[in-house]
Amino acid sequence: MGDAKHTSGPWSFSPQKGKPGHCHMAQVWNSAGDALAQIEPTPDEAVATADARLIAAAPDLLEALKGIVADDDAGVSLNDQRARWSDRMSAAKAAILNATGA
Repeated sequence: MGDAKHTSGPWSFSPQKGKPGHCHMAQVWNSAGDALAQIEPTPDEAVATADARLIAAAPDLLEALKGIVADDDAGVSLNDQRARWSDRMSAAKAAILNATGA
C-alpha cells in the first residue's frame, strides 16, 4: 500500500437543490472548502445525495480498510488483532454511517 495520491480527508458533501422543475446535483468538498467532485444533475435528489455521501466517505472507508489489512500484512497475532478489533470495527462502522447516512 503506497502513499495516498488523492486529496486527504475529511471530505463532506452538499446536496444542491435546483429550482422547481429542474434537476438536482450534489458536490463533494475537502476540509479546505475546495470542490472535489460534482455529481451530475439528476431528477432523483436521493440518488445524487447517496452518490455524494459515498464519494465523501471514501477517505474514511479507505483508512478503515487499511487498518484491517495492515494488521494482516504485518502478521500481527490473532490475539493482538482481537485487542484492536473494537477500534477497527468502530472506524469501519463510522465510515459506513458517513457513506450511507443511516
